[in-house]
Amino acid sequence: SLENTLDLDLIERLKKKAQEMEAEGFEGKGLGNKHLDRVLKISLHLADKLEKKGIKVNKEVVGIASVLHDIGLSKSINKPGGEDVVKDYLTSEEIRSAKIAEELLRKEKVREDIIREVLKCIQSHEGNKEAETIEAKIIYDADALDKMGALGIIRHTWKLANLGLPTEKIAGTLVKHIKERESKLYLKESKKIAKKLNKMLDRFDQLLKKQLSLEYLNEE
Repeated sequence: SLENTLDLDLIERLKKKAQEMEAEGFEGKGLGNKHLDRVLKISLHLADKLEKKGIKVNKEVVGIASVLHDIGLSKSINKPGGEDVVKDYLTSEEIRSAKIAEELLRKEKVREDIIREVLKCIQSHEGNKEAETIEAKIIYDADALDKMGALGIIRHTWKLANLGLPTEKIAGTLVKHIKERESKLYLKESKKIAKKLNKMLDRFDQLLKKQLSLEYLNEE
């Protein structure tokens, strides 16, 4: 199995550190978030599918990047303030996460070539720049897949509410945001999964608009 090729002790240590730091984000409200656990499992699933097709994947890079991709989150988003903050934090989070991850991996004496590849994954996981490697594509897709469908609606609403956006603004961008993430997926397997997860989005959007406009009051 893929896990057997990873240094599981290292992954666990890094994940614990990242979860501790992530809990500081949103004034401590991120405590207990299992996003990193899910991204790790999704990433390994995607890597497995690619390997079965004969595509070589560096699982060490994938495993480390999965648990460190959001490590700069707490330093980027403690100040609510609306849409500009949302836009700014996406870029600043990638930069900060890469910087913190680099320091952490050097302390752990991880090989320089692995560090370099992990940083490429982290720097493109929000989609602000093109993923250069197969490992970076896996991390982008795995992170995005955890934000699709019903869970995606909850996660994005929670994030935007904590950044200070009102209900109507959130409702206006919610489904559009998830569909945009879906349209940017790299891998065939990811697109197949996203299609299943997002099947309910159009119906959800329709009901949401109806409720906000009170249109349902005119229905028999």
